[in-house]
Amino acid sequence: MLVWQNQSLVGQMGVEYRVLGSQDGPLRIFGAIDVCVAPECRNQGIATQMLTWLEHLGQSSRVDFMILFALKPDLYRRNGFYAPMNPLRWLKIHEHQILGIGEEVLPELMVKGLSGKAWPSGMVDLLGYQF
Repeated sequence: MLVWQNQSLVGQMGVEYRVLGSQDGPLRIFGAIDVCVAPECRNQGIATQMLTWLEHLGQSSRVDFMILFALKPDLYRRNGFYAPMNPLRWLKIHEHQILGIGEEVLPELMVKGLSGKAWPSGMVDLLGYQF
């Protein structure tokens, strides 16, 4: 997603559709990747608008959750995300090489429900790389 103002790119967000594995069955998710807003355009609601757009698309597309990984979670908490603190499993990739399988709690994980389905409490398998 790209956000333009007066011919200038001021915001962007990558989106990935994926199915994750869990003890409760498959979870359909939209992953928000690299949510960025130009420094001079921050605090104008641009990131919130992008997240809201993705939420509406997810609800109309029968997606269960939006997820992302955030080092600074305040924006996402204000937009209804929370950190579930359960273990994840993912494929570790670096410099075009598979390094193995990671399994641990990642406090950067943020989740927002879209379908009324409960986020599982046990292991969630990303069934691929961590975005």
